[in-house]
Amino acid sequence: MTSQQNTPTDALAPEHVFAALSDPLRLRIVRRLAAEGRLGCSQIDHNLSLSTVSHHCKVLREAGIVTSEAVGTQRVLVLRPEFARQFAGVLATIAELDKAK
Repeated sequence: MTSQQNTPTDALAPEHVFAALSDPLRLRIVRRLAAEGRLGCSQIDHNLSLSTVSHHCKVLREAGIVTSEAVGTQRVLVLRPEFARQFAGVLATIAELDKAK
C-alpha cells in the first residue's frame, strides 16, 4: 500500500477546503468517506467516467481533505486526520445532511 502525499503545506486553508466541498459530487464523496472510512475510486459513481471521478479525487487531495493509497490496482481514498480534526464541525454538518433528507 503506497500513500500519495501531494498536498501543499497550506492545503487545509479554509478557502481551499470550502472550494473543494462546493461541488455536490465531492461533498458526497466526503460524506461517504466519513461514514465508511475508505472508498475505492471505482466505487464512487458508476455513472461517471473514470476521468471525471479521477478529477474530483485529485481536487479533494490537493485541498488536503483526502489522501489516496494504492491497494493492488486500485486507488483508495481516506479522509486525512488533519482535516477531520480541524474541520470536525464541517464533517458533523455534512453527516447531518443525510439525516435531513
